[in-house]
Amino acid sequence: MSSAGTPTCQSDAPVSFEEELFTLDGRDDLRVDARAGIVGFTVEDPIDRAFAQLSSELEAKGWSRVGSGSSAYGTFVKSGGAYRWALASCVRSGTATCVVVQVVPLDEGA
Repeated sequence: MSSAGTPTCQSDAPVSFEEELFTLDGRDDLRVDARAGIVGFTVEDPIDRAFAQLSSELEAKGWSRVGSGSSAYGTFVKSGGAYRWALASCVRSGTATCVVVQVVPLDEGA
C-alpha cells in the first residue's frame, strides 16, 4: 500500500515477488502491499482451478505445498530465496475468484 493507504500496482511490487512467486503481469485487479508481503488479484476460474493453477506456478518456482486437505488454501515452503513461507487462499466473490498470497521475508521468518 502507498503511504495514503491505497493498494499499489504491479510496478510497485518488489522484483523478488515475480522472481520467487509468480508473474504479476496480466493479473486482474492486482493489489500489492509489499511491506506486509501480500499480493492479491482476481481470476474467472472456480476456486479449485484457481488454487491448482497457483499451486503449479509456485511449485515451478521451487515451492513445496504443505497439505491442508483443502482445494482453496494452503501453505507453501521453500528451502532458499528471499521468502521461505507462503500462505495462499482463494475465495469466490460474485463471478470472480479472489486470490491472496502472503509471504514472510527471510529476515522476518528466521
